[in-house]
This record gives sequence, C-alpha cells and structure tokens, in this order.
Amino acid sequence: MFNFTRQYSVKDGLITDELASHIVENLPARYASAETWKRIYSLQHDGASLQTMYLACEKEKARSGHPKGACILAVRDTDGDVFGVFIPDYLIPAPHYFGSEETFLWKYFPPKKYVHYPFVGNSNFVAYCTKSFLAFGGGNGRYSLWLDGSLEYAYSSRTPAFENNPLSYRGCPDQRIQIVDIELWVLE
Repeated sequence: MFNFTRQYSVKDGLITDELASHIVENLPARYASAETWKRIYSLQHDGASLQTMYLACEKEKARSGHPKGACILAVRDTDGDVFGVFIPDYLIPAPHYFGSEETFLWKYFPPKKYVHYPFVGNSNFVAYCTKSFLAFGGGNGRYSLWLDGSLEYAYSSRTPAFENNPLSYRGCPDQRIQIVDIELWVLE
C-alpha cells in the first residue's frame, strides 16, 4: 500500500489512500516519489470559487519558489463518483493552452474501479485556465473535462487529446454533471 503524508487531516477527503495508490502508479517518476501531498484548495472549506482555487495556486507557486507545480485536481459528482486530472503545472489563468504529455485524466468509481487516460497527443489542447472556466483536453469543439467558474457543474466528453470516455459514471457526453466537492492537491 502506498503511504503518503497529508498536509491537512482529511478524514472525508476525496483522495483516499487507495485512490492515491492508483494515481501514483501513473505519475511520472519524478513525481511518484513525492512524500507530501498538500491540499491547497477544497470547495467544502474554501468556497465554490474558481478564482479562489487560482489564488491558492498563485500563493503556492510564490511559497515554493518553483515555476511549475505538480497538481492533482479531484472532483466528486452527485452520483458519488470521483474523477480528475494530474498536471505538472500550477492552475493559473493563461491566454492559451498549456501543459505537457505527462498530464493524464482519471476516474474512480467505488468500489475500487480506477481508469486512467494518458495524453495521447492527437491535439495540443492539454489545459486551459480562464477567469470563467477551467478545461482539460480539447478538440472537436469539446473538452475532456470542463468546469464552470462557480464550480457548480462540469461537462466531460471524449476528445482527441486523451481519447477518454466521459469521466462521469453516467457516461453521457455533453450532459451537465453536478459537482458536490472539488479538491486541489500539490505534490512536494
């Protein structure tokens, strides 16, 4: 079993030890050895605001002194499914797409079903952060994961960037997903 240190006590957090062990199996080697996973944003504790999440990233970037940070975004929907993304960058608004081939999507359906979608490179649309939405993957007019600025809902569709199935268990592309919780973690 993978052991990691949590910066905060997260008794009911989205990333359980079991889920963390699945994510670690897919992390690039330089991040898989991270000993500390620090939660820098939680919708339940910090409020439903994309701007607050971006501000948490900016503060962490300034604190760490590193231009890039390894982030794990976890989302829980009203069906209880948890899904998200690993990206080796801070989530900060930019006027263009950013990210690398190390980025991947994942979904976790209790009990114990984990699916990993690596970046396949059929487009350069990895991540796009704006003041009004946050998106991962792109192409054909869709996003692999799109979250609105109020963090109340999301959409998920198959895209050329990840060739993923929709991340919500319902599996219906372009159907609104109601968000219950979001957490953003950085690896140190």
